[in-house]
Amino acid sequence: MSAVMHQLREEHAELWPQIEALRETAVLVDFEDIENVVLELENGLRFLTHHLLPHATAEEAVLYRAYDQLADSPWATDTMKRDHAEIRRLIDDLAALRLQLFMEPLTDAQKQELRRVLYGLHAVLKLHFAEEEEILVPRLEAGLSQDAADQLMRSMGEHATAEMARAGW
Repeated sequence: MSAVMHQLREEHAELWPQIEALRETAVLVDFEDIENVVLELENGLRFLTHHLLPHATAEEAVLYRAYDQLADSPWATDTMKRDHAEIRRLIDDLAALRLQLFMEPLTDAQKQELRRVLYGLHAVLKLHFAEEEEILVPRLEAGLSQDAADQLMRSMGEHATAEMARAGW
């Protein structure tokens, strides 16, 4: 396994428990006190906004740009970028639902919407990680020298760190 694949898989492995917690929070909606659900939502939103989104921004700025150049197409990663846009939209939906929890008791419709958003985030992220690991990264590795791959991952790490600092993490 090359440096690119190894590092990306490690990053995904670090992110995965928090993503799995989103699915677990969806289960809690019907069975836990609202205070526990709110706490889990706040933890999830903090992770999403301060860690996952900076990771996605770094991918777009570094990893996807390199792939587009390698593929000699400015559109090669458009579907991956679209996944990120959907993830951002679902995070915005989740933040809006969290605010509603402070204003009134959770209605059945709000519970259903909350579960939809949490399960949706989980599903999109699971598919997105698989696309990166099974399609994008192997093609990058085939087209880059080891030095270029190492530099790519250093650049991505630097970009992600800068984004996390900008997000207040």
